[in-house]
Amino acid sequence: MYPNLENGIVIPSDKEKMIALANKYIEKENVDALILACTELPLAIKPEDVNVPIVNTTQVHINAIYQYAIR
Repeated sequence: MYPNLENGIVIPSDKEKMIALANKYIEKENVDALILACTELPLAIKPEDVNVPIVNTTQVHINAIYQYAIR
């Protein structure tokens, strides 16, 4: 799963497994948001794949760096 994803290759069956795992915990734990705390995960998991908001930590960092840089 991850060697491919690290190279930007999203295998549909791997994506389905990740989404199924995310949805399992979303339902079981009554999750309010899904945190994608790995740079590669947003390549596979998209907002339309789950029923909760997604927090892409890579994008959060990019936005913070940009805001810092333009001060």
